[in-house]
Amino acid sequence: MPPLSVDALRKQFKSGGLLPIYVLVGSDTKLIEQLSDAIEATIDEADRAFSVDRLYAAEEGGAPVDIIAAARTPSMLGGPRVVTVLRAERLLKPKRGGKAAKDDEDDAAEDDGAEGAALDFAPIEDYLAAPVDTTTLVFVASDADGTRRLTKKLKEKAGWVECGGLETRTANDRREAVAAARAQVQRELDALGRVIEPQAMQLLIDRTGLDITQLRGAVEIGR
Repeated sequence: MPPLSVDALRKQFKSGGLLPIYVLVGSDTKLIEQLSDAIEATIDEADRAFSVDRLYAAEEGGAPVDIIAAARTPSMLGGPRVVTVLRAERLLKPKRGGKAAKDDEDDAAEDDGAEGAALDFAPIEDYLAAPVDTTTLVFVASDADGTRRLTKKLKEKAGWVECGGLETRTANDRREAVAAARAQVQRELDALGRVIEPQAMQLLIDRTGLDITQLRGAVEIGR
């Protein structure tokens, strides 16, 4: 499945046509939080206590088998359901332990890095083939290893949404990042009905070092 843009995802919120599975990944934690909250907000507020679950990947109750059990559990109210898996980078880019992981292409069990123990991703892979149509399963991750078997399968089957920051590698990257930062700050200030002088804009960008999280935080402080 082609990557899904943030704008395209927001259109899905408005149309009500959510996909069964999403991956929200990147360093822009504020944007990811907004998108994740918006997906959960598609459930009526009065029903969320019964129809929205949040799990933490690779923690107690957050193993792949637990995640899929939650996704397959019908809503107590019989309507749609959202299951959000936080810190999913533990599944998509886990730290490597002392043991070498098996070949991702040949084995669905991968090293979770904590103590060399293996996570069995077969439940997630099976679910990707036939997701529950009344559940929206959302993986929230700061990063993902594109060489891993599970990551590849999610890119094929899920709505993959990149929420990157303003990382730069070359001078051209930096010029584009500065322009993107200016545009982002301007959009957020316009939404607040605020204005900023060009010198103040430049000072803000210089002081935050193009860190998108710091930029968003500075705008929020200035509200």
